Amino acid sequence: MEEPMDEEERQLQEALALSLQQQQQQQQQQQQQAMPAVETAEERELRMALELSLEGQPGAAAAVPPFDPEGDGISRLDAATVQEADAGGPALSRIIFGDAPAPEVARQWRMQGFTLADVDVSDAPGVTPFGAGLAQINGGPCAVLAAAQAFMLRRLLFSGDDPAGPPMPLPTWLDEAAAGDGSLLPSETEAGEALLRGLADALVACATTPSAAAMAAAGGGATLAPTPCQVVLAVPTAAMLEESWMQDERGANPELLGALVAHAARPTTWHATLEALRARRHGLASPLGALGFLVSALLTRGVGRFSEERDDPSQPLLDPQFGHCSQEVLNLLLLGVGVSNVFDGSRDLGGGFMLRGVPLRPPVGLLSELEALRYLQVGSFFKQPVHPIWVVASESHYSILFALTTRVQAVGARAALEERLLAAFSELDQEGNGFVSGEHLGTLVAALPQWQAPPLDKLRTQLDPEGTSLILWDHFQRIMMPLHPEAATLPAESAAPAASLELYHYNGLGARGHENKRALRKLLVEPAKRPVGPAPQGLASIIATRWKDALVTHEGPPPSIN
Repeated sequence: MEEPMDEEERQLQEALALSLQQQQQQQQQQQQQAMPAVETAEERELRMALELSLEGQPGAAAAVPPFDPEGDGISRLDAATVQEADAGGPALSRIIFGDAPAPEVARQWRMQGFTLADVDVSDAPGVTPFGAGLAQINGGPCAVLAAAQAFMLRRLLFSGDDPAGPPMPLPTWLDEAAAGDGSLLPSETEAGEALLRGLADALVACATTPSAAAMAAAGGGATLAPTPCQVVLAVPTAAMLEESWMQDERGANPELLGALVAHAARPTTWHATLEALRARRHGLASPLGALGFLVSALLTRGVGRFSEERDDPSQPLLDPQFGHCSQEVLNLLLLGVGVSNVFDGSRDLGGGFMLRGVPLRPPVGLLSELEALRYLQVGSFFKQPVHPIWVVASESHYSILFALTTRVQAVGARAALEERLLAAFSELDQEGNGFVSGEHLGTLVAALPQWQAPPLDKLRTQLDPEGTSLILWDHFQRIMMPLHPEAATLPAESAAPAASLELYHYNGLGARGHENKRALRKLLVEPAKRPVGPAPQGLASIIATRWKDALVTHEGPPPSIN
């Protein structure tokens, strides 16, 4: 039986149809003008795709400039530029900081090391004592800190290494934290060792993960051998930290980056990387620790290979005004690959232009507030990582969400069907807009042979009763789900894990006057239990992008994601 369309949904369809009509009219006007200085339709399409893929992430650089077929600056990295950057020359500073970063950006990146925050032993409501939280001093390096925190927690909670034996690059990974919530209060030595091993994991992944293009061609890279391990560890040595010229605040200073590269260690195995990190632990904790690790990840990947993986290598890796990292930097640290997007796989826009996303299921994941705001859609790879640890992206900051057991990753049979519907829909909704043109309905239904869909004309009437020529994802999901032969027989509890989930959220950025900001907060998450009412806000809205209609409760004030 056809479900009635509510007023809000009808208005949204009308607005989308009007927007699409206006875009088509604008494109026709541009094509008719045919002046040499006017951007061609193909150039405009490429530029808009780039703007959409890079827009909105914390630290995303300013809007992509109009497409320039000739190119300039570092928009096309030639062999000489790549060689200069890999050697620590001035090109490296331009790639990271741009040509004219704000003085505050330089200061932020000269003041952030990897240090543990004090354990909060207060009796503040909702605060859980946590002995493994990294402390962030200022905005800017939050992506580097969040990625390090994620890999540190992975080692601390789920590594099956024998405490009496040597560390292993590929331990037996556990399904649950061996010590339960006792794992949240490690000794300072245990926390420090987990950090070093986690950083080694991230750097070796940057060195050995095959290129994004190769993985896309191989359908995810499962048959590809890793590339040789050649890590570049550009964290400062203890001797460098004693030099007086290192104490100035010119974070974008090419000489500073050149010195970090000149004194870099170059281990070729995971164990050697761990030992090199151990030898430079004072450099990691120094004010240059985060910057040194960013340079290490970039040069370990190789400037040339990293630039080829980005959608637009002309943009600096740090926002020149606020100092936040680009999405490519965070993806490099989480995946070992410098792709620009958060959807699964790659999307061919035609004309030889490819948008690259997450190539395979990563060890730790990512959830984004921009998905809750419907600006983009995070793919299933990032939402369902191997270990239940997620970097949480707000509009201006990164924090951490995690669980102590992989059981929170359970997907019910109904949710699995919804994921299959979404995968088919996303193939046609390449930009993640949440709608597709009605002319693609036949292709969409053909991609779902197990669904017992009615004739196309009847289905089109159900999906688009207002005749807008648009199919909205939410309406498509509601109409199509009952049409699968298994849908009627699925038990009600299969829509989500039956039990409530315990999650933890940590924000390492301290701020005066903000109660419990740098604190570990325990959350109770009940999937599919949110009552009808106002849409969730903040962290709860982000959690709902992973666990649909989740009811999120906690003690004390709401956890801060900014």
